[in-house]
Amino acid sequence: MDKAINYPIFGSTDQYIGSGYPGQAGMYKTGGPFWRTELVFTDSGTGLKNRADYLSNRVTNGSWSNLVVSWAKSANGGTLTYQLKGTNISYSIPWTNAQIQSIFGSTKLFLGFTSATGAASEPHVVGIKSLADFNTVSGTVTLKQGNDPVTIDKPLNIGDKLMYEYALDVNNIDGRPWKATNIVLPKGEYLDYLNSGGAPAKPGDNLAVNVTIGSETKIAHAIVQSDNLSAVITDMPEFPNNTESLVKFSLPVQVQKHNATTIKYVTHAAGNLTGGAPSNSYKLTNTVDNSDSVKYSIAAFDPGKLSLLVVPNFYFQKLKVGEPEPVDPEVADVIAGIPGQGKLNSSSEIAPDKWLINNSQNVSALGKYLEVKDTRPDKPGWRLSMKLSPFTHADDYVLGDNGDKGGGEAEMVLFDVNSQTDFEVTRIKDNNQDSVVKVMQAGTTEPNWSLGDAASSTQALLSVQRTPSVHAGKYSSTATWTLANVPQ
Repeated sequence: MDKAINYPIFGSTDQYIGSGYPGQAGMYKTGGPFWRTELVFTDSGTGLKNRADYLSNRVTNGSWSNLVVSWAKSANGGTLTYQLKGTNISYSIPWTNAQIQSIFGSTKLFLGFTSATGAASEPHVVGIKSLADFNTVSGTVTLKQGNDPVTIDKPLNIGDKLMYEYALDVNNIDGRPWKATNIVLPKGEYLDYLNSGGAPAKPGDNLAVNVTIGSETKIAHAIVQSDNLSAVITDMPEFPNNTESLVKFSLPVQVQKHNATTIKYVTHAAGNLTGGAPSNSYKLTNTVDNSDSVKYSIAAFDPGKLSLLVVPNFYFQKLKVGEPEPVDPEVADVIAGIPGQGKLNSSSEIAPDKWLINNSQNVSALGKYLEVKDTRPDKPGWRLSMKLSPFTHADDYVLGDNGDKGGGEAEMVLFDVNSQTDFEVTRIKDNNQDSVVKVMQAGTTEPNWSLGDAASSTQALLSVQRTPSVHAGKYSSTATWTLANVPQ
């Protein structure tokens, strides 16, 4: 029993909150009927006083009571104040430096808790079964394209590759490792998660995630959810106790194929993680605007197009000893034949005396090189072919005629001086038969392909078979280019 606390009284319970000094004899008395030790709260006299206040509502197991204890130091000592939230109980205890010395100076101070699982109890001790989670937990997400954060004012295009970058900061002051039991990582519409092979992930797919905790790298797994709008990690490694952990990981995504005719604005939740004991949920923050959502925009679908931007003209002449510039071939040259060479693998293999060369100085600037541009987002590939009509004189005589107008006496070779593997591009006879110049396979990301450019023309050579009769004059051939929108 407690002396001087004659409960119950009107408006009170049989509980109270008190303060006193267990080391003082005046804290206790021995009384009947069973001559037990009794606590005494008198709140009288001077010096170190005992005090107690009734509780109007009982403190019960399974519910929280918020007791705030604060200490304000002063030059002469200090004041200890305690307050029970939700009640009018608040009491301040002033101590001088001498009193502080007498209370704590020669005695160790212990802070302890009763067992959270044991059944033992003591009427004057509050058993704290658990404490609120005092760990500080925060997390951020940044949607990036390359090194730049994605913003809503810069629309994303089909095929753009992005990265959701996550950072968690867990300051775990608990004596136990901290466990994130569930991390929800949303993504928005028009985006696909990518698996380890770079292909779009499907609902149910298990994506391996490299997680950096401090200086260590561990593996977790993100499961793509059935709506394909989020992935969830449930096996995040534990974060160590008594330290602050900086945790980083990321998930790659790609803008899907779509046929939206107008720009689309997308907003989705930044994500959240659940963890700790007791369990708490924490929202992630978008670093772009410090909100709890991620925002971006998707550009309207552009089907793009496949274009043959420019094709070259050719003017073939021969190199002649003693002449600073190429000159036109003579009748005797053609009768004797300009033999050319077999397959060429590099420019060093070219024998100039066996060829007519393309002198680009004699053609217009717009007709000096070959270029194909493909802006189609799905990149299905393409095929470029070329054919030459027979080289024909102004009087309708075909080179090497002899009664045959079909041509085929001349052969042009296109080559790529910048290629290390495919120097010789193709050979085309002047017989109106198509020859494949270039096949671009599906999925190639390069938008343009060219042979030469405005500064360096398309390189070509021409050979001519021995011809018994030749009409003097200029011969011309028409090149027909065919660009097909598939590689086959």
